[in-house]
Amino acid sequence: PRPGCFAGSEVGGVAGGGGGHDRRLVQASTCSGMSASARKASRKSSRYSDPGLGEVVVEIAHAFGSHCGSGLRDAAVYADQAGLYILHPVGRYISFRHLGNGEASFVIESPQVQGISACAINRSRTVVAVCEDCSAPAPRTSSSSSAPSSPVAITAAEPRAAGGPLRTQVTLYSLKTASLSADRQPLRTLGDLGQVGRVVCVALSGDAEATLLAVASQAPEFMLAVLDWRRNEVMGRFKLTDTMDRLAISPSSLDASVVSASGLASLRLWTLPEKKNEAGVGADGEPLAAPAEDAEASDELQDELLALAQPSGLAEVPTHFTDHAWMEPADGSLVACTEHCEVHIISARAGSEPRLLRSIMSPFVLSVGREVLPRSLRCFAGGFLVGGDEGVLALWERGQVDADEQGVWDRQANADAFQHVRSCCVFPGGGQAQSSPAITCVDITTAGEEVSDNLLVGFADNSMGQLTLDDFRQGKNAADGEKVCCNLLCGGFHSGPISCIDVAVQRPIVASACRKDSSVRIWNYTTKRCELKWTFQGEEPTCVGIHPIGYLVAVGFSDKMRVMQILVDELKPYREVHLRSVRTLRFSNGGHLLAVAHSKSVTVFGIRTMAKVAKLQHSQQVVSLCFHSEDKTLTTCSEDGSLVEWNAHTWTKANEFPADRQSGVEAYAVATGGDAGDGQTCVALTKGTKSLVRFFTDCKPSEGGDVKLPEHVQLQALCQHMGMSGPVIFGATSTGALWYHSEIAGRMVMKELALHSGPCLDVRLSADGSTLVTAGEDGTIFVVNVRGLAMIGEGGRGGVTNSDVVMISRGEIQAREEEIQLLASEAAALKVQIVEDAARMQSECIRRVAEARQKDQETIKNLRSKCESLQAQATSREREILRQMKAMEASHVKAADQLETDYDLQILSEADRFRQMEAELRRLVEQLVNLREESFRRVESERTKQHEHLLQRVEEKNAEVNRLKDLIAFSQHRFNTMLDQEAMEQELERDELVRQSQATIEQQKGVEYKLKKEQDTMLRGLDMMEKDRNRAEQEQVETDHSVKTLTEQVDRLQREVNELKQERRDREATLRDKELEIGSFKTKVNTLKKFKHVLDFRLQEVTLSLQPKDDTIIELGGKLKELEEEFENNLQVHKQMEARLKEVDDEIKDKVAEGNNLREVIKARDREIFEFTEDLRGLATNETDVRRWPVGIRAIHRKHVRPERLSRGYGGQAMQELGRQIDVTEKKADRLSIKGRAAEEECQSDLRHRVDDNFDLMHELDKLRKDRKDLHIQVKDFELKVQTAEKKRADAAARKAAATKALALKSPAAMAALEDQDSDYDVAMANTAPHGSFFGARAASQAAARTMRGNSSAGNLRKSGAVHRTHEEKRAMQKLLAAADLRSQQVQMQSLENKLLRDQLAHLERAKAAETSPAAGGGLAAVRRATDR
Repeated sequence: PRPGCFAGSEVGGVAGGGGGHDRRLVQASTCSGMSASARKASRKSSRYSDPGLGEVVVEIAHAFGSHCGSGLRDAAVYADQAGLYILHPVGRYISFRHLGNGEASFVIESPQVQGISACAINRSRTVVAVCEDCSAPAPRTSSSSSAPSSPVAITAAEPRAAGGPLRTQVTLYSLKTASLSADRQPLRTLGDLGQVGRVVCVALSGDAEATLLAVASQAPEFMLAVLDWRRNEVMGRFKLTDTMDRLAISPSSLDASVVSASGLASLRLWTLPEKKNEAGVGADGEPLAAPAEDAEASDELQDELLALAQPSGLAEVPTHFTDHAWMEPADGSLVACTEHCEVHIISARAGSEPRLLRSIMSPFVLSVGREVLPRSLRCFAGGFLVGGDEGVLALWERGQVDADEQGVWDRQANADAFQHVRSCCVFPGGGQAQSSPAITCVDITTAGEEVSDNLLVGFADNSMGQLTLDDFRQGKNAADGEKVCCNLLCGGFHSGPISCIDVAVQRPIVASACRKDSSVRIWNYTTKRCELKWTFQGEEPTCVGIHPIGYLVAVGFSDKMRVMQILVDELKPYREVHLRSVRTLRFSNGGHLLAVAHSKSVTVFGIRTMAKVAKLQHSQQVVSLCFHSEDKTLTTCSEDGSLVEWNAHTWTKANEFPADRQSGVEAYAVATGGDAGDGQTCVALTKGTKSLVRFFTDCKPSEGGDVKLPEHVQLQALCQHMGMSGPVIFGATSTGALWYHSEIAGRMVMKELALHSGPCLDVRLSADGSTLVTAGEDGTIFVVNVRGLAMIGEGGRGGVTNSDVVMISRGEIQAREEEIQLLASEAAALKVQIVEDAARMQSECIRRVAEARQKDQETIKNLRSKCESLQAQATSREREILRQMKAMEASHVKAADQLETDYDLQILSEADRFRQMEAELRRLVEQLVNLREESFRRVESERTKQHEHLLQRVEEKNAEVNRLKDLIAFSQHRFNTMLDQEAMEQELERDELVRQSQATIEQQKGVEYKLKKEQDTMLRGLDMMEKDRNRAEQEQVETDHSVKTLTEQVDRLQREVNELKQERRDREATLRDKELEIGSFKTKVNTLKKFKHVLDFRLQEVTLSLQPKDDTIIELGGKLKELEEEFENNLQVHKQMEARLKEVDDEIKDKVAEGNNLREVIKARDREIFEFTEDLRGLATNETDVRRWPVGIRAIHRKHVRPERLSRGYGGQAMQELGRQIDVTEKKADRLSIKGRAAEEECQSDLRHRVDDNFDLMHELDKLRKDRKDLHIQVKDFELKVQTAEKKRADAAARKAAATKALALKSPAAMAALEDQDSDYDVAMANTAPHGSFFGARAASQAAARTMRGNSSAGNLRKSGAVHRTHEEKRAMQKLLAAADLRSQQVQMQSLENKLLRDQLAHLERAKAAETSPAAGGGLAAVRRATDR
């Protein structure tokens, strides 16, 4: 591309960035990868479900997880305006999830994609941008027409090496279609963004087409770029100084060129530069190529964003802005939240200086008054939402604001009109957590006024919840006044790395364990939900295993293993076994055994009684184990690669492969062959940076050799299954991919499917081989359909049955039965009440019908009298209206003639005045043009003079700058020489200290050798002391080794300090250069300010000279405008009078028509009354037989009475009353059912609380037992110390008395010397007592034992006859005892020196951290002082 453009591709054109033809949407269903004809042919030709002979195909079915807790912006958004779909990244994919049925579709990425770094959607939800990290360079351009048209299985790539350089590509997709089709293609893929590094945030413009795309990269290329991705053009770039984590583009049509970014220390605003060629697009839609000579100039002039000033009113102290968003509807204002718990409303219109409109000190108004850190922000029409820590969500809405005369709203009034509506804590529904996690992202739909808006909330624990805005505003589903419950999508997800998973055989469920949230979850991959979540407070699960039937789960911890029953809504503890360092566990395929690997042992339990069946020992830590498919053997593997097959009946070693410890091999996982054949085993090994899979047969390496993987790729877990052509191995790699190895037509094939954005930690395959589940470090679980393994028909294993059978306790069953009986009795009572109410309502209906008939007769009479009076009034009113109409018509004609004459005269006079004013205006304009040309000539001459003077000054300053540069170079050379000399002196001092320490060590070794020679001549009673001295020697060797290690660390830190010194000197030199440049620039700025002041003065003089004429023009224009307004007002009055006359005419016509209709109705009623009266009179006069009157009356009734008039009102009222009573009864039944559900929930809650209380009591009991055991141990230690001290005191007294008695006979001088030696020995023992604390209780106990052994040996010597010993032998023994004490003191001093060295190392580390701060000089001085000490 030419300068100023970027490389990209469109659908149907060139595909760039490694994505184009490899991306398509695949619906998450088991048959989405096969066409109808392929499925039909497969059913006819083969009983296997694989697509080809020996071929294994995998495709993603579903995924559990999100990136809401990874810091990714907009990690969960609505994909349409109605809120039916949500869009969120999961693993390395973008998922479109339907909220109704839970179905998910995935955008299939190219194999080079390592993860998603950012994503964004425009406001109209028509375009989504996805930023992807890729591991390989941009591929060659190729046509996108080569992509397959139908969705097939995910294309798996060959295994690739990890650890290469990453690049970023941006892919844009269209969301305009109503449903997610499987052949959706990207609009464009931007594979080469030029100087932009790894993109961490992205934004789209607010228009419907999302024309502009803004991206920001992280270190080391801090760059902000704005692209017109449809025209393939770079609109502007800007070099940033730090990382930005949120980008936004103003949605206003007037301010569409304003770009905002917030990050660690600032909120910045930019505008796009004015383009000289706005329509630089060719006929084919591609940008026109710029000339070669203008390419560089266009880069410099057009590709720079114009930075706006910082908003006035904000604090000068750098503040971390956690999020910001633009107001809706767009008025040029934005909302930003900070880490100081503040929300600022800022005006940022193009062409004006940004300013602060309002600051909200505490956006979360809570009753407890605590400060909550805001983390996310979302604006919508009429308000904004703020999400913060602890799940707190605040709603602010704008009040009523009136516009001015031009229809424009004041932005300050808009900002002041925002009012707090509600703040509460949003809790994920169905969880055990006592506190809600932080809200990291918020989205809201704009469905319209008829439908309530929906809220989508993303939490820091990766879960996503949904609730309506009305429920949040009104506080529905609230636990209390400040807590609202939301509906979790899929039942929630894990918040951290998933350490282990396992799949059941008889039920479609998966068990997973996570250490970060200390929870175990049970997933159902057919209903696509998390059925159970159980959190272990204060305990981190290390592994998990599920029983083949699916009703038991075993969880391993660091100090125990717990077996639990899977009930409807909880995990009930079944058994608990205390084991140390549980690493992995596995149920047998038959479900009757449970093998647990802990440390160097494997313990096998029987499931029926949980009794210990066998305990198997290894030489090293056991890392993996696996049962044979028919439970014939148990294969275990240790971390050094040793492999052992244990007979499952006798629990003896059937086969063994001892590993060579010198080879440097480390094992990670083991998998047995299963149906592949007895004795077939594969092990995942690493040797240095190389990884391989080694095959064994009966614990002997196979002849086929090892399968090697690319470097830096490790297999974390393995599973094996039988395929069409041989065994198929599936592995979880450290790059986050699913690796599988199979044999096709005698040829070994390795493929991989990229899934997770981090390492894949575990993989499990279902028993029928149709479903595979993976778990990764990103907290995501992928469910993958596998074709080519599972067999359908005779001899094959059936699929997993989706059984509805669940486990439930008897108490809950009894409670349900009682509730059913209670509801049945209530329903019977309601039925009886309904029958009684119906009979009562029937009689009431009949009575009311009779009353209504009587009232209707009276109403007819009243209406007849009213009709006669209205007829008379209408006649008189009609005559009066006709008279008024004639009078008004005459007056209106006269007034219209008069106004027409006046308007003609006024228009003629105003036309003459307008011609005069127009001539005067032309004369003034000519004069103004002459004055402007004269002023321009003067300004140009003055500019030429100032430019010459400026050039002269610049030459002088350049000469002075060169002289200062020479002086700086000489000073720098002098300073470097001094630093080198100081470094040499320090090295000499360090070498001298090393020689002294070595000499001291040699002296200590000589002393040890002499002591060893003297101890050989001691008596047999001192043998135990010899062993203690050997132990002291071993501790001394370890101490020397630690001293050597610390010395090497000190040397390494010293080298790092020297490097930091050099870096500091470079920075200081750079700062001095910058300061000199700033000084020169300040001088230039002062000169330019003076020049500007002169020009402003001249311009002010010209403006003052033109001011009177401008005032005259303005005054004449104002008078002309007043005349035009007066004319318009008169014309408007005339039009209103004409409209009023027309309305009066229409009213008169309506009244006349209504009167005619009333006359016709009255005449018809009179005729009916007359005929009815004549018929009655004829019956009474003509018929003399009274018995025949009923027949005549019936004939008159049939002739004159109309039944439809009676039934319309009467029957309707009765049925309405009956319907109303039925509705009341149904409402009562609904209330009773609601009360029943509430009682059921209350019982469940009470049961859970009781279980939690039982767990707490158990934990307290364990703690009390441990405390009791510790106290017993302490009591025994104290009793032992007391006995030792008493015995020592008694022996010392006896020895002293015996020596005194023996020496008193020889000489008093010897007696005094002995007393002096005893006192010296006591002082030495007293001095060494405090230093013994360095060695802890163990060293103190050993010293006490040595004392006891010495005393016992001395007593034996005295029994043999102390009188026969010479004085020299006694003096030699005392010297030996003093030497031993001196040796113990030396060991204690050595420990003290080790501690001092550790303190110096800590000081050096703190000094290294301090040198990176602005006070680097003070940190370096502190390091030197610590080194001198």
